Amino acid sequence: MSCPAGAIRVIKKFHAHSQKEGAGFIVRRPIGGSSLSDQEADPFLLLDELPRTNYAPGEFPGAPWHPHRGFDTVMYMKEGRGDHEDS
Repeated sequence: MSCPAGAIRVIKKFHAHSQKEGAGFIVRRPIGGSSLSDQEADPFLLLDELPRTNYAPGEFPGAPWHPHRGFDTVMYMKEGRGDHEDS
């Protein structure tokens, strides 16, 4: 199947599922897990969204120490303020 010049062909769509992470905060994860083959996620790929939530300073439950081997964490915020530390 060909696409017109300049068009981008969609090869896969994802639906986000919600799950608990860390000390109990909820993330929506559209990319990561069994929906990707090893070839599609090589070496490693996750995309998590933390739903819009208001936490008082020091209230966010966080996550216990966990290693990140061979990949980096990127955090972006659409609005508000936040700090992120990771291993």
